[in-house]
Amino acid sequence: MEVRPVQGRARLCQVLHAGGHRVPGRHMEGLRAHPLPDRGGVRVRGYGGHILHVDVSTGEALRTAMDPEVARLWLGGAGLGAYLVYTLVSAGADPL
Repeated sequence: MEVRPVQGRARLCQVLHAGGHRVPGRHMEGLRAHPLPDRGGVRVRGYGGHILHVDVSTGEALRTAMDPEVARLWLGGAGLGAYLVYTLVSAGADPL
């Protein structure tokens, strides 16, 4: 069996190189804000339990609560994005 190096997943590479499931000093403890001095804002890790639906044609926005079970089943931003596209976009929608 050939073992290939992990590519494209910097966090996973750090975990694997550390020899365990945690990297010292790096913990994911839910929602935390990290300063972004070069951009004048903060980056939030985790999710806030809500989804912001924005109608770009009218500018209206609607904030709805997200089921925690959905967040658990569709792990990560890409998974949640796929779930939202699957549930909210009609089958015949024009992608552009």
